[in-house]
Amino acid sequence: MIAEGASVGQSANEELRDALQLVCAEKPNSRRLSYWMRSHRERIIDGLQLCKAGADGHAKVAKWKVIKCG
Repeated sequence: MIAEGASVGQSANEELRDALQLVCAEKPNSRRLSYWMRSHRERIIDGLQLCKAGADGHAKVAKWKVIKCG
């Protein structure tokens, strides 16, 4: 639901923030999120799967993608 006076972009950002708080258990940060993503990779939930999409060795970051399964 979009709050009165809020734009669609604001609503999406709020939903993302809420989802990150759920998976990180506390204030979201990159380390907590990366641990959660690694522990949930390759699982299929509601026809979607979180997969590692490579890494950027220079920046030392992993890349992730969500794919739709069959």
